[in-house]
Amino acid sequence: MIRRLSPLLLVLLAGCPKPSHPAPIDYEQSPRLPAPIAGTYGRMSATPSDPVVADIAKGKRWDAYLSGGASALALAAAKAPQAPTPWAVRESLWRAGYPYPVDQVVAFQGPIAVPPPDAVRTWVASVPATSDLGLVRARGTTTEAWVGLVATPRVDLGTLPRQLDPGQTLTLPAIAGARYRIADADGRLLEGVLDGGFQVLAERQGEWVVQVLDAQGVAAWFPVYVGIAPPGDDLLPPRPATVHDANDVARVVVTDLASVREAYGAGSWTRDSILDAAASRLEERPDDTLGAVLSGLGLGHPMATWTCTAPSAEACVDAWVWDPTRRGTLLSARLTHLGLAATLEGAKVRIRVVLTGD
Repeated sequence: MIRRLSPLLLVLLAGCPKPSHPAPIDYEQSPRLPAPIAGTYGRMSATPSDPVVADIAKGKRWDAYLSGGASALALAAAKAPQAPTPWAVRESLWRAGYPYPVDQVVAFQGPIAVPPPDAVRTWVASVPATSDLGLVRARGTTTEAWVGLVATPRVDLGTLPRQLDPGQTLTLPAIAGARYRIADADGRLLEGVLDGGFQVLAERQGEWVVQVLDAQGVAAWFPVYVGIAPPGDDLLPPRPATVHDANDVARVVVTDLASVREAYGAGSWTRDSILDAAASRLEERPDDTLGAVLSGLGLGHPMATWTCTAPSAEACVDAWVWDPTRRGTLLSARLTHLGLAATLEGAKVRIRVVLTGD
């Protein structure tokens, strides 16, 4: 016997939505990358415009600013796969508007027009849901490059401008227990607590360097450009590893510091053998004061000394250049001569620089 459905039941069935099935992912589609340059600093949780990335990033806090920084790194990796330096990563993030430290940087290579490598999915699955995820893919001639970044900001700066006109106000929000260090375009240092926030008129034209610190260290770090356009390239150019001994370390330091001083419109420091001896003596007898050592060599004020232990000479120069507390020395016209002592300590270099004026 054939059972007939009532007209009412037929109407109800006709109105029921049919189960939907997600459209298949087109792996041949060209990657869609977020902009690698932004006009502001901030955080922005979003859905990736690249459907391949969006599929992998489900359930994670994909951040548009952080992923913008990953874009430039992925495009470079698609052309020539190589690990970026920490300062290249940081400056790429600054250009993309992400001011917070990064916890992880990973890169993967895979074939074109197929699902991403299993290693990408495995890594994304390990990213905490509460952390910011930066993830993009870029297509090269024969492979696709994937770059992933993870950050866990400890403070919230809101949205801040990367550029200001002279006379505008640089404003940091109130952050309980945090401190600020700001070097203006001339290297003048401003320091204080952020319990009530901070404002300063950006009167000096040029690059300002801002750090926000908490009990764990640097919680945010970024440049602000007053009356000038932000640079499009890294301050320290990439170079192949050619350091074999202490003389090579010294050469890199002198070359890079000269390049940095030139970039900021300052004259190069002149290498001085007597100051080399002073730097070596301070390394041998660290309890001696710089003043006493220079006085014994017949030298006087003005003077300064920097030390660093790091994986490379470039890492030391980078640390000195972007430290707000050293900007005044870095940009000083009164300091004219340089001496240094360098040693190799296993996989690290130890460098001391001594600076004096005429």
